Amino acid sequence: MTPQSKLRLANVLMLAGLVPLTVSMVRMVSNSAGVTYAGSHIGSALMMIGFAYLFALLVSCGSAGWSFLVEKRHAQVHVSGTGAIRVLVLIVLIGPVIFGSF
Repeated sequence: MTPQSKLRLANVLMLAGLVPLTVSMVRMVSNSAGVTYAGSHIGSALMMIGFAYLFALLVSCGSAGWSFLVEKRHAQVHVSGTGAIRVLVLIVLIGPVIFGSF
């Protein structure tokens, strides 16, 4: 496998790790919008978001680390969008920790 294809695969895995988190957040908002008493629905939705967050941490952060190592070992190989995807992963996964501490 060439270094460029490794970087492309890492980019796909980083984005694929964020998909379940996004879907679970959208489901939580869409399910609790019209319900007057949604306490139990919100609790189960938050638990689903927690599991999706753990999945995203494992897959996206692991892929970001892998792409960083591949790029470090092969400095001449570049794939467009790798830096932007890493920043997106960082914002999505570190953002809740920062905003949750206020």
